[in-house]
Amino acid sequence: MTPIRSANFDGNYTYDGSAKGEYRTKTLPVGSFRAIAFGLHDMHGNVWEWCQDCWHGDYKDAPDDGSAWETGDGVARVVRGGPWLVNPWNCRAASRYGWRPVSRRGGIGFRVCCSSPIE
Repeated sequence: MTPIRSANFDGNYTYDGSAKGEYRTKTLPVGSFRAIAFGLHDMHGNVWEWCQDCWHGDYKDAPDDGSAWETGDGVARVVRGGPWLVNPWNCRAASRYGWRPVSRRGGIGFRVCCSSPIE
């Protein structure tokens, strides 16, 4: 059975026993892969995504209610998800780095989202 590819990354590398994949060498339009169960596309791979959270080296004292972690030194913010030019190890939600917001690199983007109030 051929696995369903759901991320854009450097397919010359493998992760956790997977087969090598395609290396597309560029970003792809949103929606190039099947959406996850929540209807979201491209949660991993394609570009690093800026997050609202301030960078912390661990999760000690992190909010446990799903809110952004906005306390800290405020210099670095979290990026997640991994871009097209990295190995699949970095294309995971657990893969995160702290970069200064003035960083300009290929493969960095953001996700626009909104929510409606729950009544």
